[in-house]
Amino acid sequence: PTDLVKVRMQTDGMLERGRYRGVLDCFSQIVRSEGLLALWTGVGPTMGRATSLAAAELATYDELKWRFLASGAFQEGLSLHIAASFISGFAATIASSPFDVVKSRIMGQPVDPSGKPLLYHGTFQCLFKIM
Repeated sequence: PTDLVKVRMQTDGMLERGRYRGVLDCFSQIVRSEGLLALWTGVGPTMGRATSLAAAELATYDELKWRFLASGAFQEGLSLHIAASFISGFAATIASSPFDVVKSRIMGQPVDPSGKPLLYHGTFQCLFKIM
């Protein structure tokens, strides 16, 4: 729910006249206009993002560390961990970026008076519309 509020407030900041006066106002307006379950809008793409990020990060970090050590490019120490972490973080960012875009689009989309989304009705539909 806090991620949804963050995205809504970010998109609200792009409007000339904001809809929300603060975090609590954003929470209450979402619940009043869209219902309590609307706070979990975008949970699917958020889980996909977290999964892809963790998978890419864990897989690349250990592999890179092993290869750096095996090649003799680095010895065990701070520089090895920094190099492996930097490249691993880059790979995780690339892997999770599409999910992050879909998540933000779904969370920030306008809704009708009954709380139904106007642009995207699911993760895959959003992804295909973007592409």
